[in-house]
Parts: sequence; structure tokens; C-alpha cells
Amino acid sequence: MKNTEIFERLSGTQHVVGLSLCGSHRLGVEDRYSDVDVWVFVEPETPLSDSYCLDNIIPTGLGIELLSEGRDDTLVPFSVYNTLTADGILNLKILSLQVLTEFVQAAPSFDRGYLDDLENYHTMHVMWEHEDFITLHQRVLRERIVEPFTPQLASEWVSRYASTYWRSAFQGYLRQDPHSWRLLTTDMIKYLVDLCHLAAGRLPAPRKWALADTYLTALPQHRTLRRCLDAAASCDVTDRRQVLGVYQELAAAEVDILTLDHREFWWRSVFHERMRNLAVPGPIADLAMTAPLPLRLQPVR
Repeated sequence: MKNTEIFERLSGTQHVVGLSLCGSHRLGVEDRYSDVDVWVFVEPETPLSDSYCLDNIIPTGLGIELLSEGRDDTLVPFSVYNTLTADGILNLKILSLQVLTEFVQAAPSFDRGYLDDLENYHTMHVMWEHEDFITLHQRVLRERIVEPFTPQLASEWVSRYASTYWRSAFQGYLRQDPHSWRLLTTDMIKYLVDLCHLAAGRLPAPRKWALADTYLTALPQHRTLRRCLDAAASCDVTDRRQVLGVYQELAAAEVDILTLDHREFWWRSVFHERMRNLAVPGPIADLAMTAPLPLRLQPVR
């Protein structure tokens, strides 16, 4: 059975009010390993038990595998049914319309799980709907949350980038802890990637795809970001000069991505002021002076 036939049957099924494409196919980054993920929105109060869904919603004649997809980060209940069709693997994700309604009405959050759901619901491609139910929800989501919330998110992400910068300097440059430092450095690069998307009028990419080549390539700053990723991945954290080299790559990305001259890139002062205040051994403190400077300390040319 082809996907189009399955969608046609679902659209004529009692309880179903909309079908929307989500996942990698929605993003245009699908490959040979990608399933086709589809939200099947059902009326509020529709039972989501496997027995009810298989008897009353899922078209008959499909070979079904029941999947338990972890959603503990957002606590959104839905049922997932995986089937092999003539077009490949199809994931039917049955979700109550009430969940979308409550999401649209809720206050926005900086929580990563919330942001993944926000990006998903805002950009899912509506394939069929009853009385524009899904389109209306997306419109309210855009006007009530996405448009007013995006500037707040950008400001918060710069603040988190800055605080992570300081933590990473302690873990990498001072303590030479490779695993903690790489984790923090990757987080910083993710913040920069997200800020690129926000500057382009898009929500941050889903965590699964945030650093994927197929997604990075679409950004004008992708070469700068790749240099940061490559430098962090290859860095020998026992060599402080190499560690500082990563911060030089990050400095180039900051200039390329951030428009914050009025804030002077203050986070860089961790190397030029905090190291001195900590009475770090002379050679280590002296070497730290070669790190990128805050704008207020840069010599006038």
C-alpha cells in the first residue's frame, strides 16, 4: 500500500481531524535511513490505547510495529505505529488535537524540549485537515509565541553562551578536563548555530539535526562554524596553546554572527582579568593574555 492511499484512508476516518508531515522529510534533510513521520491529529477525548487506535484509526491491512518513543522531556502522550509501505518506512504518530491547543495557550519556555516541540508544531507541513484546525493553531502559535518570543530567545542564548564560555575556560584551559571541556564547547557552538537561525527568522533546529552537515550548509556562516567544530574535535586539551586556538576560532564566529558591540564581548575577560584575580601561575596567566580580547581592551587602530 502506498503512503498516499494510507493518508486518504486516514482522512476519511472517524476522529481524525488533520495530517501533518514532521521529522526529517519536513526539514528537507531526509536520507535513505529516514522514516516518513506524520502527525495524525485526532479529536479531543479520543482514546489513545493501542487497541482502540488499531481497531478504529489505523487502516486495516498494514503490518504494524508498535513503537515506544521516549517523550519524558515534554511529557506529551501519543501513540506511534511503524509500518513498511510501498514507499518505505512510515511512522504514524497519533496525537490529540487538545495537546496542540494546550501548547498554543501555554507560556513559552527556554526548555530545550519545549523548543523542539515549538519548532516542530510551527513548521510541520499540513497535508490534510478538517475545517483548517491545524492551520489555525499554527497561525496563533506564530502570532502569540514565535514572533514575540524570538528576540527573548536570542538574548537568552547570548547570555548562556557567555556563561558557558567562562565555565569552559575553567574546565579546559585551567583544569585541562577534556570531556567536560568538549561538552561545554559543543554547547557554545550549538548556541551560535541557533543564533544564526534566529537571525534568519527561523527557530533553532531540532537537537538531532543542529550540527548535521545537511543543516549547517544552509547557513551563510557554515564555514566559520565548521572551523569551530573541527578545532574543538581535534584539540589536545593538555596543550593550552591548542585550547586557546579554539577560542580564536570562536572569536571569529562571534564577530561573524553576533551584533553586540555595545556588550564588548565581555565573556572574553575570563582570560584577561579573572585569571589574574585567581593568582594563576605566571606562565599560565601570561599565555592566557594571547586569548581573544574583549572589545574594550582591544588596541585602537
